[in-house]
Amino acid sequence: TWREMLKMTAGSGGSAGKPVTFSSFGSGANPIISGADLMSGFVQVGSTNIWRKSGIAIVPNVVTFLNLPNFIASSSSELSLSQNGNWSWSGGTLSVYSSSGDPSNNVEAGQRNSAIDTNAKNYLTFSGLTIKGSNDAYNNTNGAGLYAHSAPNTILVNNCTITGNAGAGIIIGGTSPSFVLQDSSITFNGA
Repeated sequence: TWREMLKMTAGSGGSAGKPVTFSSFGSGANPIISGADLMSGFVQVGSTNIWRKSGIAIVPNVVTFLNLPNFIASSSSELSLSQNGNWSWSGGTLSVYSSSGDPSNNVEAGQRNSAIDTNAKNYLTFSGLTIKGSNDAYNNTNGAGLYAHSAPNTILVNNCTITGNAGAGIIIGGTSPSFVLQDSSITFNGA
């Protein structure tokens, strides 16, 4: 799992017939590009099933549990946490409900607006990847699981899973003459 934004930089785009390709290598599960960080260091609240992690400066808009298959929305306050997968954030503290003990290394919290940002680069291919955990919940062109802005040209997304992002799985900025999405799934994303 890559837990930093994969952001194209100056000169990182491809050219006609020579795309830059980000892909899986060998066999096994698809590589994961995540806008979320794995959380550890939770402390139990008394003898309850509520666990707290303090020191989280960025408000998470998406929190996922590795042992739960789908995105579960947050509760409004720590007091309302009542089932596995519920979470809340207040004043730099993430609270989660876990009836199976310490949730450390089982909880991911969104910390970056995008998992992948093409940064207006063209001729890119993304193949055999899982793209998840982006934190931009507002779909205001600040990010997405895959954020392709400024009228991207010749971008192929093939055999990818785009899931568990706070907002859109993919945002395409402007008019794109050739953005191709094929044999991929986009599920359990936010608005």
